[in-house]
Amino acid sequence: MPESFGTYLARTREERGLSLRQVAASCGVAATTIARIENGEYHLPNPELLLNLVDTLGLSLTAAVELLEPYRALCTRFANERTTP
Repeated sequence: MPESFGTYLARTREERGLSLRQVAASCGVAATTIARIENGEYHLPNPELLLNLVDTLGLSLTAAVELLEPYRALCTRFANERTTP
C-alpha cells in the first residue's frame, strides 16, 4: 500500500495517463488543488472531492479511506479539543 493518499493519487493518475488539469476539470476543482493533495500539502479532501477523485481515477474507495483515516481522526480530535472548555 502507498504511504500517503497523495502518493496513491499521483501514481494512479500517471498510470491512467491523465494530467493534473484533466483530473481537476473532471472533479470541478483547480489543478493546484490536485497538485497540493499529491504533494502532501492538502491531506484531507472534503467528501465530495474524495468521491469525485475515486470515480474519476477508478481508485479503491477502501484504500483511499484507509490512507486518509489518520488525518480525519486527527482533525476530529483537534476540533473537539477546541470546542471543549
